[in-house]
Amino acid sequence: MKKFYLLLILSFVSIVASSQKARITGEVLDNNNRPLPGATIIISTLQKGTASDVNGHFVIGNLAEGTYSLEARYIGYSSKSVNIELAAGSHEHVLMVLEEGIDIDPIIISDRIAGESKALNTQKTNLNITNIVSAEQIGRFPDANIGDALKRIPGINVMYDQGEARFGVIRGTQPELNSVTINGERIPSAEAEKRYVQLDLVPSDMIQTIEVNKALTPDMDADAIGGSVNLITKSAPSGQTFSGSLGTGYNFISEKLVEKANLTYTNRIGGGRLGLVLNASVFNNPMESHDIEGEWDYDDETDKNGTAYLSNFETRQYFVTRLRQSYSLSADYKINNSNQIVFSGIYNWRNDFENRYRLRYKDIEWDDETGSYFGEVIRQVKGGSADNRDARLEDQRMYNFRLGGDHIAGILHIDWSASLSKASEERTDERYLAFNAEDVQIFMPTLNENKRTPYIITEAGFNNLNDSYGIDELTEEYQITEEIDKNFSLNLELPLFNGNIKFGGRFRDKSKTRDNEFYEFEPVNEDAFINSALSAQEDYSDRNFMAGNYWIGSLVPAGFLGNLNLNGTDFEKEEVIAELAGNFNASEKVIAGYAMFTGNLGSRISLLAGLRLENTILEYQGFEHFADENDPREEWLEQTDLIKDSYLNIMPAVHIKYTPVDNMNLRIAWTNTLARPNYFDLVPYREINADDSELAEGNPDLIPTTSMNLDLLGEYFFQNVGIISAGVFYKKLDNIIAMTIDDDYPYNYNGNIESWEYVTPVNVGNGILAGFEGSFSRRLSFLPGFLGKISFYSNYTFNYSKLIDITVDGREDEELQIPGSPKHLINLSLAYDTKVFDIRISYNHASAFRDGEEGGYGEEAFYDRWYDKVDYLDINTTLSLGRNIDLYLELNNLLNQPLRYYQGIEERTMQAEYYGIRIKSGVKFDF
Repeated sequence: MKKFYLLLILSFVSIVASSQKARITGEVLDNNNRPLPGATIIISTLQKGTASDVNGHFVIGNLAEGTYSLEARYIGYSSKSVNIELAAGSHEHVLMVLEEGIDIDPIIISDRIAGESKALNTQKTNLNITNIVSAEQIGRFPDANIGDALKRIPGINVMYDQGEARFGVIRGTQPELNSVTINGERIPSAEAEKRYVQLDLVPSDMIQTIEVNKALTPDMDADAIGGSVNLITKSAPSGQTFSGSLGTGYNFISEKLVEKANLTYTNRIGGGRLGLVLNASVFNNPMESHDIEGEWDYDDETDKNGTAYLSNFETRQYFVTRLRQSYSLSADYKINNSNQIVFSGIYNWRNDFENRYRLRYKDIEWDDETGSYFGEVIRQVKGGSADNRDARLEDQRMYNFRLGGDHIAGILHIDWSASLSKASEERTDERYLAFNAEDVQIFMPTLNENKRTPYIITEAGFNNLNDSYGIDELTEEYQITEEIDKNFSLNLELPLFNGNIKFGGRFRDKSKTRDNEFYEFEPVNEDAFINSALSAQEDYSDRNFMAGNYWIGSLVPAGFLGNLNLNGTDFEKEEVIAELAGNFNASEKVIAGYAMFTGNLGSRISLLAGLRLENTILEYQGFEHFADENDPREEWLEQTDLIKDSYLNIMPAVHIKYTPVDNMNLRIAWTNTLARPNYFDLVPYREINADDSELAEGNPDLIPTTSMNLDLLGEYFFQNVGIISAGVFYKKLDNIIAMTIDDDYPYNYNGNIESWEYVTPVNVGNGILAGFEGSFSRRLSFLPGFLGKISFYSNYTFNYSKLIDITVDGREDEELQIPGSPKHLINLSLAYDTKVFDIRISYNHASAFRDGEEGGYGEEAFYDRWYDKVDYLDINTTLSLGRNIDLYLELNNLLNQPLRYYQGIEERTMQAEYYGIRIKSGVKFDF
């Protein structure tokens, strides 16, 4: 409290001393009247300056009476100086328009180069370590959503679903250790159990700038150990524009056309006071994927790899139509040069209509008497009601509405925001129909990485669906998950000594619920139902199945399942309470406050230092489920007690930027961050299945993961638009969280110690994560002739991670990698760019890493789950027709990279899902 009072006294003294000081506000624009973010604005005689924000605005305060020369500098543009005369206590507003002065071409620079220039200037002038990607840069790569665009940034790799990037991994940290914001506001997740945000919800053409903060400042939310991805929506330029794109494409697996459209309208009206941006994007993508999945076990403890066999194996074929829609509105009203009100809203809606056909070999075991493997064979179709196209509909929505203000009152700079966000996932009438046969003899293929031999059911009569099979399940489920965020923040900034002090706070009120319903159905006349199902069956085998020479055989079509009247008189309906054990209610409130100082230590050194406090208040409630056919109760479900908890995190930070020469930065940062446990991991749920000796439970005692971070980075920015950078980072992580599975857990059941399977999230220990990041990007204009129009883009990241103080039973003596941490990340891109034509070839590589989900840490290394290495190759090209009209062509996934997991070693495939090559083409326009 003494320090707090001292801060107040110093602030008051500063205010009194500065009451007669003048200030300069202004805007930096290009010659098309578009804002130039990250411009350096400096008064050289005072060695005092600032940088323009994302809208090109800047403020320099605490100036004495006099005449000053104000200079604006920008990579790729000619500098400009103006003289301003200030009276005591006056406020002068200046408009600075910069001319393109780049030396790479005698003609004006293209929008793509201009976009890269804006991104590099912002990165250069930021006090913290960031990577910036502009909308123009995003457009240079064939990336459909934000996740695909992120994988081009140093230190970032992505995890895929149905061929699109879904979750981001920053600097070797799992998705839940990072954050995603829109215009600085944390957005909620539609995933029921997790915190991380689905990046495939947001189309890349809805965003003006992607800002990745790798070293946080105290005025940012601290829950981002790897980094924070801030998506900045489009803002209105000075005049009216109408732009967009129309396109189509082709998926070589589904053999269907893709439809894509984006429209953007911007204008400034009312004498330029009111700016409007309207944006809409629609993407209809019919897809298909080929998938195999397995689980491995072994027969001989002394020769695990030699006796490894598949205890479960599945062949899956997916038919998916992904319809993604996004709509946004932004409006800013300039009351005067000192006051502005801003509203932004974005609504994202993604519908996945999915049918899945699955052939499963379950609980495969060796029989000594016959010398053969035996198991259960299941043929299953997943779909939905006729109202949902006979498909399982996954309806995910996310919206974010924000109202904020930016005000200057004397020497005090005030900004505030209030936001409301909601994410939801709803699955209505999700249906499964499966037929099974037990104790069937199964052929086991030879172990190798690229198996091309199908499973063969050696007993006659089981290779296709027939009357040898009985009904295994007929179910229908309704799922709903909702997360709501309410936020309010206030920031105050005023001059203090030779710099500024900024302080403020945030209140976040978050709630999350999952409320599922699940029903089983039995036909009243089972024989008649089976006969009608068999008469409707179709062969879904694909002789071009990309995952290998596996085939599914005959299954009941989704149309048969969708047309069943399950609530009619032909079926008996029963609720399955075991499936309700995952329902929960959660509430989380965060009260945060911070203070930080920014200033110059001489003409070449900038300092940012401060402290952030976050107090977290939790309330969680779930269910306990019990099942034992030998117990008189047999099965029951009860709601647990409400669990309450709270904790406080104190996180200091220091950032230093040294500029030995113009266009060069040397940076050092010391920061402290945290990652709160996933929602469902904290829920006090408990699932006790005595029939199968299985126990799964949440862990309300989980401790948040915290990290102490050190960063060193050097950057040099080429005047003809480019960068070379290199740096190292170090993170000391405490209380890392991972899901663990123990197949030999000693559980006391009814007074007897029995061996059960136990699944729970735990703090597995502490860890070290360190790495190197290097990047090089520039146009090779020093080369002669047409070679001078070639651009080269590259970056490389090396990650080293290690768990220490391990608490995973039986694995304390092993050297274990932190989940989500690939050792190598490589991005390469070669482009040829003229005013009329450009072509770009892009390559992306990430090495294998330990998966933190679904048992990333097994009871031993044999059962560990790994996300396999990936290699992506894409090509895109643009041809200008003049009059601001371009034609584009995009080729994605030319290497047909699968989503692949393996168990323990590369040869033991757990999943290999293929999506095929995709092609898109169309027209872009900007008027």
